[in-house]
Amino acid sequence: MPDLVTVQAVGDIGFVGRIRDRIRLQEDGYPFSGVAKDLAAADIMFGNLEIPVLEREDAGHNPIVPRTLIATVESIGRLRNAGFHILCLANNHVMDQGPHGLRTTLKALRGHDLLAVGAGEDLASARKPVIVERKGLRFGFLAYTSSANIWAHADKPGAAPMRQEIVEEDIRALRSRVDALLVSLHFGLMYTDYPRLNDQALLRRWIDLGVDVILGHHPHVCQGIEAYGRGLIAYSLGEFVFDPRAGNVVATQSLARRAETMILRCRFGKPGLAGWEIVPVRIGADLAPKSAEGEDAARIRRRFEAFSKPLAGDGLKALDREAFTGSVLVGHESRVFWHHIRRFHFRYVLGKLKNIRLRHIRMLLGSVRHRLSRPGAMPPP
Repeated sequence: MPDLVTVQAVGDIGFVGRIRDRIRLQEDGYPFSGVAKDLAAADIMFGNLEIPVLEREDAGHNPIVPRTLIATVESIGRLRNAGFHILCLANNHVMDQGPHGLRTTLKALRGHDLLAVGAGEDLASARKPVIVERKGLRFGFLAYTSSANIWAHADKPGAAPMRQEIVEEDIRALRSRVDALLVSLHFGLMYTDYPRLNDQALLRRWIDLGVDVILGHHPHVCQGIEAYGRGLIAYSLGEFVFDPRAGNVVATQSLARRAETMILRCRFGKPGLAGWEIVPVRIGADLAPKSAEGEDAARIRRRFEAFSKPLAGDGLKALDREAFTGSVLVGHESRVFWHHIRRFHFRYVLGKLKNIRLRHIRMLLGSVRHRLSRPGAMPPP
């Protein structure tokens, strides 16, 4: 019987804005020195690399993406030194700098012996799993994003599509080749505490198909974790390293909740998932994650337990309306939208309008109802 293998995962990592500047000036351990001991506990360390990296002198190839959202390859060594092994590239920012940015990112990861999953030169390479062995057990990783505008195609670079038929084909192909199967998903609504009801149903189906652990990210805040069947669903691991001031507008939404994050720690044996826990983490004023202690750690755990509880059974049905309220998300997206209109980025604006779906209208109406229902709220003029 092999020893248990510890697999750890964190959410969004973006060496952008003030974090990029601090890396150039501060000690080698920044920004991971405050969590170094906990990261070192992993036999396999996984994270979502949210932003592509360029050479320092490269100004970027996308006029819509501000300089604050460009990371440089010098930061990749920090990931290796901190103990990371596998990075997810299946996210909505991976193609911010086009194929050039994807290639420089893949090259930088290879140069530091880091494995990438979820993006590539074409659809086949984007869907290719990462398989690693630890203590006699084989672990398979797959990664996908719901952001359709940057999906890879047969002859086009990009990220692996979070399309049901593709994900399920890959799960079936990989399941028999590994002892444990983990799937990373970049999906959901930003700044919301709960996943959508239809997303929960889909992810439960994938656990039923043989996935051991699903690792979610994109909402930028932590959501609950559901023990379902033989597996585990972490709907959102939140932010781990990210500057809220970076981007076209300052993201002021949910700052307190974004600062409370986690390391998900899973242990595996030959039968599969043997146990799991969260390591509470607080992001400090220097934008670096630090292991929470004492009452602060206990408070983060209590909050985590509170928003995990409704995920069991049919509990999420009563909260689905809250998931669509999205008042903070509507506010943020409106500011981004008007930013691009003022700068005559009409191609970007038309692309956004083209992708409007019924759920977006429901979310907007829910936001209006939420604002009008608050005490002292006044109807619009």
